Amino acid sequence: MAYPSKVLRKGINMLFGKRRLEQYLDNKLVTRMYLRADLARECGVYLPQPLYRKEIPVTRKYSKSLSRVGFSGYWGYGKGVETLIEAWRNKELTKFQLVIAGAAAFVHDSYSIALRQRIRREVPLAEVPGMIPDQMLEQFITELDLLILPYWPGLPNGTSAMALRAAELGTPIIASNLPALRQELGENGAIYIEPKDPLALTKAILRAHAQWPLMQVRARNLQKSLQEEHGWSTVGQRLTDIIQQMSS
Repeated sequence: MAYPSKVLRKGINMLFGKRRLEQYLDNKLVTRMYLRADLARECGVYLPQPLYRKEIPVTRKYSKSLSRVGFSGYWGYGKGVETLIEAWRNKELTKFQLVIAGAAAFVHDSYSIALRQRIRREVPLAEVPGMIPDQMLEQFITELDLLILPYWPGLPNGTSAMALRAAELGTPIIASNLPALRQELGENGAIYIEPKDPLALTKAILRAHAQWPLMQVRARNLQKSLQEEHGWSTVGQRLTDIIQQMSS
């Protein structure tokens, strides 16, 4: 089975009309493709985003207990880093190592400076490694026991590339109960919490700790499901079908 990028290059030669620039993940890079406008619309409706890896996916190793908990991604209003900090006021969470990775779009803006100061003041033992380079992101996520995405309502789009990266690698997830995240991860793909609720987040982490073997099994099941539904072979076959239908 050819990868989608190869299928696209071959199929587009048969198609005519106004084209629109689309982007697809090609291994660890983004491949830009010009598709006929109506084909692009079809792809947007029926074609799932392929996984970040074409080859056999890396799988996070099982751990005996929950110990390393983290957030990663761009910092900004609505990402819920403040909720994570407030949750760590509970002494029961101090037994877990907290990692708050990422950064704001502009490192020296007032929001980024204020957030870093707050982390140092309220969670002094937290690791703050900054933005993780893409070539190191896979390793970073697999070394986390639990990824937390405490997004707030009103966040533009509301979906999370970080959630899919973690799910693809088999890392358990706690996420806000938002429609976009539920659609991405599925009903059993994460422990869902109400946004802006530090107590709910605290309880969810303690629940994950109490049900740690089950959490890891669910994460592995989600990884398998994603591979079946969004693997490159599946995406390539769907794209081939679309091209054949529209060129007939």
